[in-house]
Order: sequence, then C-alpha cells, then structure tokens
Amino acid sequence: MKYIDYKEAKKHGTEGFPLQYYYVDKKHPQYVMPLHWHSEFEVLRVRRGRLALYLNSEVYDLSAGDVIFIPSGTLHRGEPVDCTYDCAVFDLRIATGYSFGRVSEL
Repeated sequence: MKYIDYKEAKKHGTEGFPLQYYYVDKKHPQYVMPLHWHSEFEVLRVRRGRLALYLNSEVYDLSAGDVIFIPSGTLHRGEPVDCTYDCAVFDLRIATGYSFGRVSEL
C-alpha cells in the first residue's frame, strides 16, 4: 500500500474560511468512510449508533456522545452501524488568524 495513493483530493472549506462541516447519515454518499488521509485536522462526533473508526493501525469503537480528534496526515476510515455522525475538517490556520500569507486582525 502506498500512503500517497490514499490522499483525499477534496478541498475542505474555502480559501478565506478553511473549514468544512459534514452531517453524515445513511443517505450520505460516503456513509461508509473510505480509507483516506488529508492535510487538514478533523473532529468527529457520533450523534447516535456506533462507528468503528480506524486510525492508522488502531481501531476505536465509538458510540453516541463520543468525540475524537484526527490529526493531520492520519490514515483513517470508518464503518458505521446504524450511525449518524458529524465531522468538521479544518486547516489549523483558521484558529491562529493566519491566512495564506497574511495575518488577519482580530
């Protein structure tokens, strides 16, 4: 397996606001989360049901109310069981006020 082959090409958020929120239920096209990684960070919260979340070589059995932080560059996938979950995928620069070569005033 080549790690680079699993890099997700999807852009999350916009240049000015590099954060994307996903509500995932059985109707979502990627209900079963395929194996991938991205340079952004991710926070995942299970709303109901269970989710087997694979991070690198570890598996975490998550259930309703569980929240997990997925570091940048972590290979991950998920297998939901009657599950609904939220994901926020973001570039850490959103928290620092730094945006593509300039510092934003707060």
